[in-house]
Amino acid sequence: MKKILTILFALILTASIAGCKKESQNFKLGVIGPTTGTAALYGTSVKEGALLAANEINAAGGLNGTILLDLTEARTELTKGRNVLVKYNVSDNEGHVATEVRATFTAVDNTAPVDNEVSVIDPNIEVPVINPVTGGEVKPEDIETWEAPTATVTDNVDTGLIATATYFKAVTKIEIISQDSEGITEKGILAYKRLRDKDNINGLVGGTFSGVTKGIKDIAINDNMPVLTPTATSVDITLNAPNVFRTCYTDAYQAQAGVDYIFDTLNFTSASIVYNQNDDFSSGLRNEFKAAFIAKGGTIVEDEAYTEEQVDFSSIITKIKASGADVVYAPGYIKHIGPMLVKAKKLGMEIPFFGVDGWDGIEVDYADAAEGHYFTNHYSKTDNLEVIQNFVAIYKEKYGTAPSALAALAYDSVYTFVKAAKNAQSIEKDALITALADVENDGVTGYLKFDIDGDPIKPVSIIQLIDGEHVLLDKIMPE
Repeated sequence: MKKILTILFALILTASIAGCKKESQNFKLGVIGPTTGTAALYGTSVKEGALLAANEINAAGGLNGTILLDLTEARTELTKGRNVLVKYNVSDNEGHVATEVRATFTAVDNTAPVDNEVSVIDPNIEVPVINPVTGGEVKPEDIETWEAPTATVTDNVDTGLIATATYFKAVTKIEIISQDSEGITEKGILAYKRLRDKDNINGLVGGTFSGVTKGIKDIAINDNMPVLTPTATSVDITLNAPNVFRTCYTDAYQAQAGVDYIFDTLNFTSASIVYNQNDDFSSGLRNEFKAAFIAKGGTIVEDEAYTEEQVDFSSIITKIKASGADVVYAPGYIKHIGPMLVKAKKLGMEIPFFGVDGWDGIEVDYADAAEGHYFTNHYSKTDNLEVIQNFVAIYKEKYGTAPSALAALAYDSVYTFVKAAKNAQSIEKDALITALADVENDGVTGYLKFDIDGDPIKPVSIIQLIDGEHVLLDKIMPE
């Protein structure tokens, strides 16, 4: 090993003197969501969940040594000033095998690769650094004239050692690049174009809202950009879009779960609906719930719309209170639902509300008004499953608060993207899209495998708000 260490010292010294500037080799994932404005809670949760996953993956080595290169690609990487990781399978005549001898080649003046890291797995053999050009041992005096690897198999007849080399892109980390959409479709489109053109992302985690994601969809299809939205639930987002997937379930799936629980467990057969007519998410869930509720034999007694700008819900609550409905289905976000529940409590309405995943976090500012009401969600932070409690603990330690479902979905999305890249041994668009279609991942929000449309099939959590806490009542698969 002394001989190897001498060589390594010379190589490292050469690399230090050369001081070659390397281009970025990160696996870049764009994240789009509202991080300012009234909807900042949602985009911030998605951003934090994605960053937490990336930090964990990077701490474990990132994608280093998983993105496969052929010989031409390896040479290209070196001439661009990027590192190339070479894994050698080296064996000797006595049958000893070092299954993973790693050498990282760095471009020096864009021509001469330098070996600056070698680790020998099998301590029984002394493995010299093999020059893939000649098959011979590398000596310090060879460094300045050593060219890029030109062979995948070399045979050193002098030592009896055979080295089979495989080349990999030395991707060092996952990089999350976030853009603020403010929850506005037009700004979300501009954010996507910045991520595509300026940041050269490899894939997109987002957008956070259905409306924004729909606005991006056709452009991303034309770009062949791999898209994995954590939270956009509108049914048509993944339709006729082979490059678009989602970690969350669809509006139809979530609405059906709500209908099943309302009928089969709560034994309610009449409902009023209140929804935001200006929001794709709210309107989509209203449409799906209404159709499924009627199909199951239920009666819709009131169907009330409000606008995005509306702040006074007195007339709506007064009408619903007098409707005699068993339950109020309220698909929407906290900025509207919170004040609505406050008004319902003030007016003495006792009809329970049944909400959706957009309610997640409502207990922060509206615990008293939300007491006793229900909502569907992608997971429950109070679920006793170890994978969930570990995630909740890590998130709390990092950000000082419990994670919403949006954070959990973004966290799972990044892990799913990385698993697809590892399976594909590539971060190229076509390879990523193909790998995403087949990937399987056990995440915080459940087991994930995509159907033919790019949608997941997984349980829906039914939560009731009690004393400002989430109480997990059930996890159901919609009929």
